[in-house]
Amino acid sequence: MIIRAPYSSIDVCVCCATTGSPFISTLELRPLNLSMYATDYEDNFYLKVAARVNFGAPSKDPIRYPDDPYDRIWESDQVKRPNFLVGVAPGTERIDTTKNIDVYNREYPPIKVMQTAVVGTKGNLSYQLTLEDFPANARAFAYFAEIENLRPNETRKFKMEQPYVPDYSNAVVNIAENANGTYKLYEPSYMNVTLDFVLSFSFVKTPDSTKGPILGAIEISKYVQIGSKTDALDVTAVNAVRTMLPGDQGNQDEGDPCTPTQWEWIICSSSAPPTNY
Repeated sequence: MIIRAPYSSIDVCVCCATTGSPFISTLELRPLNLSMYATDYEDNFYLKVAARVNFGAPSKDPIRYPDDPYDRIWESDQVKRPNFLVGVAPGTERIDTTKNIDVYNREYPPIKVMQTAVVGTKGNLSYQLTLEDFPANARAFAYFAEIENLRPNETRKFKMEQPYVPDYSNAVVNIAENANGTYKLYEPSYMNVTLDFVLSFSFVKTPDSTKGPILGAIEISKYVQIGSKTDALDVTAVNAVRTMLPGDQGNQDEGDPCTPTQWEWIICSSSAPPTNY
């Protein structure tokens, strides 16, 4: 999950098991650059990663730290599982380069990820994949970089044909122009798009293009509602009362007084945010 940290500390609650007792083995946090994954909805929603795929990967191994300093896990497109990355268009080929890629844009995908790609030599790139817990509103990124040396009479222009999103499907991608040069990152984003459980997507070259579409990586995240927290003034007051309780009464109470389950010795309202009385 990707979530904005509003404070210098964070409370984690593992609860509500339907059988047995809840448990946790490991909790890991990774700091991100301030510009990364910023949305207009981060006060109320967090991002749950549904797919993060490295296309043209040389092996089945994922790419993560140290190649990605933020330790995101980029799955190889060579890893096959049911209904994931199927429906590949004929003529799809893998390409790579050892040259450095300028990735210093907004999301900073790893250079190693952008040094590989797939190209549609017959004019089309298409894939189908399942997205867990969809349909849902999502944030999607496509990562492009021109890693072939095009001759002066060659061009690479293409459009997103599927899914059809008017503002994006009608736009022509010309990476050399969009990224202001070869070996530079272009990362168009779809900040709030509704995607189905089965996502079919395709890129098709324009009639005036001599080269087929290219794709380096994709990243799709689902918006998940952040639950209401107890009113901050109430939390302060209840914690003050808890410290004055005799013996062990209240000492086992930690975290938010009302959510996801309320402390035994208080009553919470059903309002949002909940209050104590």
